Amino acid sequence: MRVNIKLKIWLPAFILFMAGMSTLSAFVYINSKDALIAASEDQMVLIADMTRKNMDLWIEEIRMALDSWKDQEILRTATREGFLGNAARRSVNQELGKYKTKYPYYEHISLSSVTGEIIASSDTGAIGQASISKHLFFKHSMDGRIHQSPVMQSPVSGRPVFTIAGPVFRESNIVGVLFAGVDIADFRQRFIDPIKVGVTGYAFIVGKEGRVFVHPDPSAILELDLTDYDFGRRMLIEGNGSLKAKWREMESLVVYRTSDVTGWTIGVNAPIDNLFEPVYRIGRLNIALCIIIITLTGLVLYAVAKFGIIGTIDGLVRAREAAESTTRAKNNFMAAISHEIRTPMNAIIGMTDIVLESELTIRQRENLRIVRKSADHLLNLINNILDFSKIEAKKLRLTESHFDLPSILRETRAVLSYKAEKKGLSINCKVHPNTPRFVRGDPHRLRQIIFNLINNAVKFTDTGHVSVHAKPAPSIRESSEGGPDSSASVTVQFMVEDTGEGIPQDKRDTIFESFTQLDGGYSRRHGGTGLGLSISKELAELMGGRIWCDSRVGAGSRFTFEIPFRTSTCEQVKAQEQNDETTHTTKVTGTPTKLLNILLADDFEINQQLFVPLLENIGHRVQVVSNGEEAISAIEKDQFDLILMDIQMPVMDGVEATRRIRSHENPAISILPIIAITAHAVTGDREKFLHAGVDDYITKPIDSKILFNTIDQISTKCSWNHRESGTVSAPPTVDLDRALEMMDNNTDILMTACRTILEKLPDQMTILREAVVMGDAGNIKRLAHSVKTTAGSVGADATAEISYSMERLAGKDNITEAANLLPELENHIHHMLAALRTAIASRSSSINPSRINIPPGYSR
Repeated sequence: MRVNIKLKIWLPAFILFMAGMSTLSAFVYINSKDALIAASEDQMVLIADMTRKNMDLWIEEIRMALDSWKDQEILRTATREGFLGNAARRSVNQELGKYKTKYPYYEHISLSSVTGEIIASSDTGAIGQASISKHLFFKHSMDGRIHQSPVMQSPVSGRPVFTIAGPVFRESNIVGVLFAGVDIADFRQRFIDPIKVGVTGYAFIVGKEGRVFVHPDPSAILELDLTDYDFGRRMLIEGNGSLKAKWREMESLVVYRTSDVTGWTIGVNAPIDNLFEPVYRIGRLNIALCIIIITLTGLVLYAVAKFGIIGTIDGLVRAREAAESTTRAKNNFMAAISHEIRTPMNAIIGMTDIVLESELTIRQRENLRIVRKSADHLLNLINNILDFSKIEAKKLRLTESHFDLPSILRETRAVLSYKAEKKGLSINCKVHPNTPRFVRGDPHRLRQIIFNLINNAVKFTDTGHVSVHAKPAPSIRESSEGGPDSSASVTVQFMVEDTGEGIPQDKRDTIFESFTQLDGGYSRRHGGTGLGLSISKELAELMGGRIWCDSRVGAGSRFTFEIPFRTSTCEQVKAQEQNDETTHTTKVTGTPTKLLNILLADDFEINQQLFVPLLENIGHRVQVVSNGEEAISAIEKDQFDLILMDIQMPVMDGVEATRRIRSHENPAISILPIIAITAHAVTGDREKFLHAGVDDYITKPIDSKILFNTIDQISTKCSWNHRESGTVSAPPTVDLDRALEMMDNNTDILMTACRTILEKLPDQMTILREAVVMGDAGNIKRLAHSVKTTAGSVGADATAEISYSMERLAGKDNITEAANLLPELENHIHHMLAALRTAIASRSSSINPSRINIPPGYSR
């Protein structure tokens, strides 16, 4: 009889649980897709804005180049009567040819008389051909203006070109027209081809007349006319915006920006199906989970009806197994959700933070902040679900620390004040005088409850205000008036009131249930998972308190919760804050404690692009592999100080790779420090990875401070910079032993060379800096080459590599990117000179290190 009663209770509970899991997966899928669509659109806006800016700068460069040369004396001379046919014309053709070579995007550059006759050209075959007097660019130039024609197909190359032309003056009179055909391929290769959005997204450019002249499909170039399409006409009329359109049989998201300089429109197109493939993977997982749930439910009900399991021990066992199977499916689903969302979130948040640290326009910075905000929203969604999973599994653990209670309220209010101000609301905060200021408890979970309640209040309030109050609970208020004792227990009552719509009476008892909101329409309007209040209730009860709600439709709502704390003192709180600061302080700038040779094992390309510059910028060296098998092969061939190991990888995952490394026959390999970097963040993951043999564990999205601090702590604890341990330290700033070998072991020659470098290199760097300011590509290339040779002569490989990059960029007239390398080069030069000074002092008593000064301009 006892078994019958248990099974009768368990069976409906089991069915309700499975229905709840279906609801959970549906919520995650819908919210993930909406958030990713918003974030992706913001990213496309950023790409379109940046491409438009690059295009405007490119056009301006072309115009300035033509304008700076069209008034050369040799051109004025070429237009004088009788000049045609003499030998001097050939020199003009040669000069035009040199100018074309200097600016490779010119297809040709030519000079005409005032009648439109071509009298000189880099393409000598054009001289004497038909007059250009009927062309619009010629007519505008004869009016004294620089003119740019529409893009058309070149009769010479067959590629899209446009003509830019300007008048040639002699004594204030127009005596000719200098014009050039500009090949658009140069801009396309530099700025359009590298753009990738999603799986098959791309960028295109359309002229103001509607014809597309840059497109990944060659058949569309100068053949596709967007005025034939409704969305194309809308793009050309609006100029700036975004839309969804049926484009080549696919539903696409299109973002477009029009240039004020050229009138051309940059478009970024992304087919939605390909753009959101990760979301669809989650959707397919959701469908699979629902099928599993329905199948298990059907099997249980069939067994009950067919075999009369109720009332038998056999039935209890089978039902328990079915429940355990469902729980495993739920845990697998939660792990998959965590990994699928956290992995792209790591890339989005990490890359956004890196770009936010660079020089940006106000518009670019605002767009990036929108991307960051969308990513934070999605991350908050998955964190709520994971918190719910931990609470449900009874594995959420509270922490205890001393803290300032009013500051928790002020900080939480400050975080949400911007959101409230955007709706015209104010958030008032008041702490009753008898409320103890310093208490001991879990400040993180208290902040989470207050945040959820204030956030809900702001979300559901359109006019008025939100108020937050804290006071001693009524039952202990009188005993608190004499002042708190450091060992006493006190219960604090918190109230969050709003002037919003209120909650109907019949809904008030359900709002604290999981996945529950007032109604479908309300949910669609405000979004969310319906977990905030449920988590708040569970946390309040876990902390020994309670929570309830009072509300009236049209008159607002008041949420009240009470939490017991131990009273604390100011000294204890200060000691706690000092301890936290010591624990969490990380050196994010400058040189880390030790420079390491790091192996990064991660198959996600965007993560590789995020981690490598992040680590190399502070001095570490990084080698990248894409799976565990490649990681083992790499450490058997080369020496590393530390491994950053992703967990989920193809061929061999990070857990198996870690186990094999720990059991390796070579002791120097088996003791290599390993830090797991993973998107798996559900309960039990940390313990599982530590048991596999990793030294530490960091979850994605990665906080750079936590990453640097963990690397610093692990490398310091394990002392991996000593050769005796079987690994190598970071490469030296200079390698005088190698330099000595290159100089036939002649110490005198080496000392002379080092002394010369210390005396002359700072002056060279000063001249290089001036060349960068002046935009002198020739001098930048020459001086960077000299610095490269100098650094290489003393084994300063890192400095030589940066110098070579600057030399190569300057050789391609890419002055902007070459200039961007100057701060990094100066930093390396600073460390090279310091290391050189110390090294020389230890090798030669004839050199006084105090007399070898490093210029202050290189200090960091």
